[in-house]
Amino acid sequence: MEELVTCIKYGAGNICLALSASGNGVAVREMEGAAHIKAGYILDDTTNAAEAPGSQGREDPTESILSAVESLAGRLILGTPYATGIAELDATTEKMWPSFMKSASLLLRKLILGVPVIIRFHNDADGSSGAVALSRAVRNLSERLGLKPNPIWIMHRSVMYTGRDLEWDMLVANNYGSIEKPLLFIIDFGTSENSNQGIDAAAGHLDVIWLDHHPIEEGFKGKSLEHYINPWQFGSGSNYTAGYLACAFSHVFSEVETKDMEGASLIGDCSTFAPQAKSGEQEAALLDLLTSDPKVISKADGNLTPSEIDGILSDSSRKEELCNYAKVKLEETLDKAFVQAKHVRAGKHEIIVLDYGEIRSEDTRYPLPGRFASKLLTEADKNGGKHYLAIVHYNQFISMRAAGEVSDAVNIPDIIYQMKELYLSGIDSGGGHKNAASIKVSIYGDKKEILRSVIEMARERLQSS
Repeated sequence: MEELVTCIKYGAGNICLALSASGNGVAVREMEGAAHIKAGYILDDTTNAAEAPGSQGREDPTESILSAVESLAGRLILGTPYATGIAELDATTEKMWPSFMKSASLLLRKLILGVPVIIRFHNDADGSSGAVALSRAVRNLSERLGLKPNPIWIMHRSVMYTGRDLEWDMLVANNYGSIEKPLLFIIDFGTSENSNQGIDAAAGHLDVIWLDHHPIEEGFKGKSLEHYINPWQFGSGSNYTAGYLACAFSHVFSEVETKDMEGASLIGDCSTFAPQAKSGEQEAALLDLLTSDPKVISKADGNLTPSEIDGILSDSSRKEELCNYAKVKLEETLDKAFVQAKHVRAGKHEIIVLDYGEIRSEDTRYPLPGRFASKLLTEADKNGGKHYLAIVHYNQFISMRAAGEVSDAVNIPDIIYQMKELYLSGIDSGGGHKNAASIKVSIYGDKKEILRSVIEMARERLQSS
């Protein structure tokens, strides 16, 4: 039996991954490899002798082994669209299913071959819930088939994929030698043109799968990627959240349970499809806490993997302890907010404006300003009567949250577009969807002036609604 070396992790003792055709699937062997062995070499398992395909007149078994990989990946794909009973979401999932199947085939091929798969997810409840669901599916796949995948998880603190991010990913990828390009998998990054540099730089170096749910900005190059999937392309919108999208995607090749993460995503991103029974509410709060401040579970470097998150989710006592901590911190911050916030009347509605720096806790990063804006809005709406637009600003960021008729009347993404046109170099970036969006003011911008313009434009729109 001959094996194909598909991937090598370089180090003091190179670790080689070798695949061979075996029955209806593939057999995977991991071993320490000699320095002269390279990805693409053929190993004779009786001698472990390495030879380049076709050398010394030997028949090259590469094609038959890769054919076995392709056949296995195809058999793992589930043809029936995943459904949860939420009619509008299920209808969109069904429309996206062919795209899911195509992208999942690429992911499975990379996982079976053991080539580097770099998965970046946005550090909020939406992005992290999708990462946890995908992690469960990959782990389940590995256990079922005895695979040795190389996923590298990165909790991403921005909504852009920059040239600098690509440089880091290439440094990681260069620690491996593989027969195919590494895969970059992105969850919940938004559609800012600021990602174009990273997208352009990735071409030719990485294959890319990108799952997102934000309105697609004009000029955003991600939409032209072969494996870019966004519900806006299929007649839906941002209420079909990125985390829910990743959960549905994971069911293309796995039947692992993801209901808790679906609820956490919909609740965490203020979707109109959030479960009425609040299923996933605890999980959403916990994900929000952990991704805001990983140090609450003694993670010093700021990164947090889905497996670490899942470990907390599966520990009932630790989960309850952290949820109680998050609840207390949130209530304390809300109490301060309602004292410090300014209120601007806008017809039958009201704009709540808060300088988060005036109430920010010094002992934790939780809750982060943008996410706190959502909590502030939810709490204010409980009062009944008026409906609110929440604007929370801190340092160079201005975060806006709206719901229902207010979000329709204000159209936050359009306000951000107008601000970009008006202030040009004064704004570094901005984007989101109609319920939640933010602006980052540049070092050349005047935040007070931009904030004043945002409030005035929102006030005019609400007064005329």
